[in-house]
Amino acid sequence: TCSKFFELFDSTEMKGGKGLRATRNIKAGDEISRESAVMRCPNGHPARSEDEAEEMHRRCVSDRFAGLTAKKRRAVMDLSSWDKYNNSETGEVTSYGIYQTNSLRLTAKDLGDAAIFLAMCRANHSCLPNVHFCWREDLQKLLIMAFKDIAVGEELYGTYGPSEPMDTAGRREHLSNEFGFTCMC
Repeated sequence: TCSKFFELFDSTEMKGGKGLRATRNIKAGDEISRESAVMRCPNGHPARSEDEAEEMHRRCVSDRFAGLTAKKRRAVMDLSSWDKYNNSETGEVTSYGIYQTNSLRLTAKDLGDAAIFLAMCRANHSCLPNVHFCWREDLQKLLIMAFKDIAVGEELYGTYGPSEPMDTAGRREHLSNEFGFTCMC
């Protein structure tokens, strides 16, 4: 998760979580990184019921996770998992929980797919982000672009949504329901 533009660090805002911070000054519009997906699955599955579709999605995530190298499996399991997706009986963090917590929906013809990107997944949320994620279908890579000037030592923040404008209460409700945290922006 390192590049010449950022490093992984222990974010004090995340209470034990990780974040990305700039290792050099970055100008608005600069490309910070290009990243390939470590795991990718379709979001929709042809099924007769929601339960069947969810089971097919769980199986897809499990199969893709099992196909990773041991090193990539460890890197994926080092990402955050929202308790909502952990094993309800044991509290165990699962690859499905990691995927559901961290996957990013892709755009263009890949609208139905989502993927995990190991560096991008470390960028924390801000309602006023300083980076933007852009899926380049032609490259099959996610570009991390500077949305504004970023100084050395400044944390890189993306936005977790929503995509449409909302008032503060609506945005906080969305982020709580979808990502399990209370936005304090």
